[in-house]
Amino acid sequence: MSALVGCASTPAPLQTLLPSLLPGDTDPKQGFETVTSLEASKLLPDALRHGPYHTVHDTVESDGYMWIYTISSEFGEFRAYGDDLLRIRVGEIAALATLREMSSGSEFTEALAATAKSPFIAAWKLVTNPVRTITGIPRGAANALRRATDLSRGERSQFEDGALASLFGFERDKRRLAHQLGVDPYSSNPALQQELNRIAWVTTMGSLPTRLLPFGGDEAPPPMSAGLGTERVGDMILDYPPEDMRRINRIELSVMGVSDEVRREFIGHPWYSPLRQSQLVAHLAAMDLTRGRQVFVEAALQAASEEDGILYERSAELLRAYHENRGAIVRLLKLGPVVAGLTVDQGLVVPLPLDHAVWTQPIQRVANLLYNARLADGEISDREILITGTLSDLARKRIESRRIRVTERALVKLRPADTTTEVDIR
Repeated sequence: MSALVGCASTPAPLQTLLPSLLPGDTDPKQGFETVTSLEASKLLPDALRHGPYHTVHDTVESDGYMWIYTISSEFGEFRAYGDDLLRIRVGEIAALATLREMSSGSEFTEALAATAKSPFIAAWKLVTNPVRTITGIPRGAANALRRATDLSRGERSQFEDGALASLFGFERDKRRLAHQLGVDPYSSNPALQQELNRIAWVTTMGSLPTRLLPFGGDEAPPPMSAGLGTERVGDMILDYPPEDMRRINRIELSVMGVSDEVRREFIGHPWYSPLRQSQLVAHLAAMDLTRGRQVFVEAALQAASEEDGILYERSAELLRAYHENRGAIVRLLKLGPVVAGLTVDQGLVVPLPLDHAVWTQPIQRVANLLYNARLADGEISDREILITGTLSDLARKRIESRRIRVTERALVKLRPADTTTEVDIR
């Protein structure tokens, strides 16, 4: 208990589907636990807690489910909801440092000046004032290119043709650059997007010597870093633009039996980057012969933030890991606010992608739902919760008293060591 630094101050509201805790939800008089903060030095390895370009604030808040980190860096302050997003942001800070080093010399300055003279680049200030979004191009320029695309070849000017060719090259080079740096080219981090866009435009226009790039010439870059996806999805990110990735995902979902309406809504969902969406689809696709996968996709439509998107993707990964390494899941079904897997021997498995959960009323409700669950076509043989992180001693005791098994750090335990993409940070 020496690691506890007192009751956590209430963090700024986060838009997430995880229920906010009300005063009665943590009332010790009703047998529940209060939420406490923790020292980062007791929670994280040194390499993740601080590095040459970042420091994680030592007081780590909690909302009863996830750790909430504040990261100071040379590129600004970031807030990370959960261990997954912490790892992502620390990796992005390292990538920003590499990009800064690439653009610090006189050769880059000369290349930047040469690129800025290109008519299309100059017209939209793509390197002198790069946009901070995943498109890498201002809305006005995008609309102009869309109109140019609609024109037949004979009606397009040389300027329009050159702009279209530049855009296609830029998208390819940006994906390649992000892949080599081990980051998501569609990250929500605006600082990272700005630098990726600026350097990718310079690269595309041929002004930057290849020796200044993380990848050299036509040499194929290695797979993206651990935690950003399976090798298959990493290859997709590298090889395909977002439109093609969406098309592939749409086909995969159709094969799973997901309806046209649900497919359309999920493919256009604002809180799943092409990487996150493809990863979630890949996990579900790997559960071949599992019925009811539309149930999971319908639940994933509820995501109200990037953080929710990560939670749903992790839930799919937990179910896949169980399916491949513990026992076949034959059907997915809705169990209140969560999706459960029904195993071949009539067991129920509930994925909870939480960092550290304490015994609160919302956790009690999930445990009671699982305990009281009944099947129309037989008896439930076993009940189990898979959690990516840990439970407090009291939460584990209360859940197990309901004859529910708990597997903590489930991804590490369920997957063979050589396929684990997650690093156990505690």
